[in-house]
Amino acid sequence: MWLQRILVALVGLPIGLLAIFAGETYFAIMMVVFLLIASYEYIGIIRIGGYHPADFSLYAAVLCLGFGRTYFPQIDPMLFLVFFVLVAGLSHLIQYERGRTHAATDLAFSYTGIVYIGVLGSHFMAIRGLPGGEWWLLVVLTAVWAADTGAYAIGKWFGKDRLAPRLSPKKTWQGYLGGVVLATVMAPLLLLLYHHVNFPVAETITYPRVTIIGVVMGIFTVAGDLIISMFKRTYNLKDTGGILPGHGGILDRLDSWLWAVSIGYYLLSVVFKI
Repeated sequence: MWLQRILVALVGLPIGLLAIFAGETYFAIMMVVFLLIASYEYIGIIRIGGYHPADFSLYAAVLCLGFGRTYFPQIDPMLFLVFFVLVAGLSHLIQYERGRTHAATDLAFSYTGIVYIGVLGSHFMAIRGLPGGEWWLLVVLTAVWAADTGAYAIGKWFGKDRLAPRLSPKKTWQGYLGGVVLATVMAPLLLLLYHHVNFPVAETITYPRVTIIGVVMGIFTVAGDLIISMFKRTYNLKDTGGILPGHGGILDRLDSWLWAVSIGYYLLSVVFKI
């Protein structure tokens, strides 16, 4: 298991870094592909329960919201969201008229996918589009990685009080707090590394700001993991997919990141006014 995880990381990390620093277009293409795969996994999970989300609306929403953030930043993302919410609604109305009894529940799952994967996922590109966005993105994602790693390690060694017994029995309060601490420490350490090797970091990236990001990511992003766990528990699944050996599916990897980039974007743009 650990060997598989390490091999995936060794392959995935340089690809991700290359896409982030190669430019907004390359990054958008990579992330939209990941989000489309995550959408496919989400639809597969929901179909296990006998429901049928509007596949086309979800895929199209992911494409338009993702690339819209990159190529049409002047357009309010709500325009894309409202359009595909209406399209999905019409689709399920037609399905109901054709005899689909559970069309209303199908519609709810369609809306969940559009918002959760399409809207939240578009914030990867939103952060990348900010001034110094490539560096901010690394800070946010590193903080999430640190929170996950700290939670796993501390939880394994010292965990005894379960955080969410029904959703994720292995998660503990001790691990959670360990993750918050490590995320808080790692974010400024990453900036220290930037300065040590003379990377051209934007002046807006300061130690107080990255420390706040570390704290916020450590506290809140575990909820993203637990939400996907809720879906998997509901349908008795271990993973959302099997595309990443040792990791599961793409949605398994993006669960915390979807929360992280969404919270991170508004922390940067509204609070820090980047």
